[in-house]
Amino acid sequence: MNNPTLCSVLLLPVLAINAAADVGPSFSSLPVDLRQQIRDMVETPSAHDRTGCYSTPMYYGMFKGFDYQGDMDKDPDKRHYQKGTIGPDYGTWRLDRNRLDWQEVMIRDWAELGLNNTHLNIYPVEDSLELSDSYRVWLAGFVRLSQKYGLKIGVRLDHLGAYEAWPMNPDNPENVIDQYLAYARQIASLLKGQTAYYVLGDELTLHETTPDLDVKLWTAEKYLRYFKRVSAAIKQVDPQAKVAMFAASSGEWFNILHLLKSGYAEVGDGVAINHYSYQAAPKFFAEAAALAPGLMFLSNGVGYVSTATAEPRFPQNDPYYRHGTEASQATTIAKNMFAWWDLGADTAPYYITLRNWEIRGKVYPRWFGFFGVEDYVIDDHDRLTVRRYPGWYAFQTITHTFYNRDQFRTAPFKVSADPAPSMMRAYVHDVPGGSELVMMLWNDGGPMKTKVNVADDKYRYAVRPDLFNYRAWTDVPYHLETGTLTMDLSLDTNPLIIRLVEKHK
Repeated sequence: MNNPTLCSVLLLPVLAINAAADVGPSFSSLPVDLRQQIRDMVETPSAHDRTGCYSTPMYYGMFKGFDYQGDMDKDPDKRHYQKGTIGPDYGTWRLDRNRLDWQEVMIRDWAELGLNNTHLNIYPVEDSLELSDSYRVWLAGFVRLSQKYGLKIGVRLDHLGAYEAWPMNPDNPENVIDQYLAYARQIASLLKGQTAYYVLGDELTLHETTPDLDVKLWTAEKYLRYFKRVSAAIKQVDPQAKVAMFAASSGEWFNILHLLKSGYAEVGDGVAINHYSYQAAPKFFAEAAALAPGLMFLSNGVGYVSTATAEPRFPQNDPYYRHGTEASQATTIAKNMFAWWDLGADTAPYYITLRNWEIRGKVYPRWFGFFGVEDYVIDDHDRLTVRRYPGWYAFQTITHTFYNRDQFRTAPFKVSADPAPSMMRAYVHDVPGGSELVMMLWNDGGPMKTKVNVADDKYRYAVRPDLFNYRAWTDVPYHLETGTLTMDLSLDTNPLIIRLVEKHK
């Protein structure tokens, strides 16, 4: 599915004309050279000049020893939330050498998608705190390729012991914290000056201290003792590094609140949470800002948009709502990623972009790959290419329209809709030679008609970028009166982007 306009016809909003006012000039009616001038004005900057929260977990380090474990459903104890589930064995495979050629294809694809950084998952390989020579060579290559394609590197630095992390607990008399600190310093040395942040681990649970508490569990006080040592070790090597706590699971925001009320803001650089719902996220941002203004807001994963069309499924029984079409998955991904950008997240890695590995005709589904928007395909000549689904293109439209968050300011004039949809944002964005007005609208409650009123008449040539091809623009009828621009729109649950530029002088 490499046709970027696939499914676009499903998303065309009905745009009515109000004959009571002057119809504004359309973009398509302009001379060719003026249309190109406008396109050049608002052209998306190169990856090296673009910032944003867009990312994805980089679980695919193409180093010697990287493996695919498609038998995890046969061993329920490997995944605590899948206990008791037995599914098919999809097989296993393992790299016998570094594959930076494959890695480059992935990084180039993510740059084209519009990601600003990769969320690099670094973990002790085979539970060893020793770095092999091949791993060092691979990581140096990953840094070099990231620089080449303009991607920064965010790091999820995993601890030992999976979710309980008992080997790292300061109350464990046999803890390996000192060995881990040496390991963290090695990683920081290899990545010095190249990281956007470190997130230390994933989904611990902090408990209030009680007399009968199992000593193996974590409290805010225990975690702070551990965090301070790891953060200090990283900053000893790279003083400019930003180090944040683990990402809390979606239902455990209380972990962040415990830490922020226990002194974490004095030693940490950010908070982190994994969450599937953009509708729940504003509360988290507001509470974090109230307790600790200025901290980065990070994640190990957001979105989690499951599609029913992805088969086979690994694991078999995911608890997420299954979108029945590729278009539905794509539009929901677009809404999620815009919402995190709109909130000002420092990073929001969409979880996850990879759907399947396909190696010489055999499909190996990615763990939770039904969230994915692309496949990695390896042919008979050992070359890796990328197969893209509609969600990839919808995601790209968001990244190439909404970026450099600090340069998009809420419109200084009133922009209203009657009746109001569930989502409406209007931003003024300064561009070379002028400014553009960029709007995002949708209605989670279903189809509706609304009149949008812009209390400024200097913007013109309204267009709707195709969600599946951000370069394809369709005219949006609008009306002009002195000091006012209006549009009659029909909205639904799908996102509608509208762009206008200042009147040509």
